[in-house]
Amino acid sequence: MEINVQAFNHFFIINFSTMQNRIFFDKETIEQAKTVSIPVFLQSIGIEPLKTVGNEWLYLSPLRNEKTASFYVNTSKNCFTDFGGSEQMKGDSIRLVQIVNNCHFKEAVKVLLGLAPQTISFSFSGHSTSTKNGLTVAAVKPLTHTALIKYVQSRGIALNLAKAYLNEVHYLSNDKPYFAVGFRNDNDGFELRNSLGFKGKTANGVSTFDLGTDSIAVFEGFFDFLSALQHYDKQAPSISTIVLNTTNNLKAVLPILAQYRQINTFLDNDKAGLQALKTLINSCLNVKNYASLLYPNHKDFNAYLCENSNVNRLKTA
Repeated sequence: MEINVQAFNHFFIINFSTMQNRIFFDKETIEQAKTVSIPVFLQSIGIEPLKTVGNEWLYLSPLRNEKTASFYVNTSKNCFTDFGGSEQMKGDSIRLVQIVNNCHFKEAVKVLLGLAPQTISFSFSGHSTSTKNGLTVAAVKPLTHTALIKYVQSRGIALNLAKAYLNEVHYLSNDKPYFAVGFRNDNDGFELRNSLGFKGKTANGVSTFDLGTDSIAVFEGFFDFLSALQHYDKQAPSISTIVLNTTNNLKAVLPILAQYRQINTFLDNDKAGLQALKTLINSCLNVKNYASLLYPNHKDFNAYLCENSNVNRLKTA
């Protein structure tokens, strides 16, 4: 039998090229993709939950148009069900990406692997860092993720200011990957926040900016600190500053505050903030309460900023 060598070579080259372009994932890699949190994927495409009750998170469906939310995510099982859709609209994270992106299985796996942080430490050890509260820091990098940028802008903070003080922190909790904005404290830890309502930290501590002035500003949280810079149109504080990161840290810094002529406080107008203010006054310190002067009708400086600034203007900053 005569063989058409040219046709054979053409067939071989085409199929060999096709084989080279194929990507095969082992079982371990596929399981890693499945562990990527569905809320993290939804957040990455700009979709936030309307309600959270324990492990049940409720969304408007990303798969179809609806006015009444019926898309549920079980965060403990990392699975979803669109009760207003078809029987096929349920499953794990890979299945969700397939439907949302209209893509094949391997493409969905690649998308999820892109959301899973690489194991890179912010320390000099070159290993991921486990913390006392069960979080494992996997990566710390400049703020670039679209969802986190939208989050800080929704809090009234311009992007250039946010990038100067915040990092993008990827971490593991119960072996599931998440990410948040991180504000570094003096103990080389990070105060973590994201748009899903998560508040956490990798290590407790205050954040200090010692400028050698005889007065000092005291903030309860880092968004209040950034709000002050935004409000006064500054890139850095003009006097020494302490961000408590929790009012529980106030007692530890009282000896430091006692060295200053005046304490300018920017605390919250809630029970914890008022108690902290009382502690400062009872410690015979010269306190000027900016919460009562600047934002007496708001919970904190950030709430005041958000109500009194054009957040949409910041999106192009």
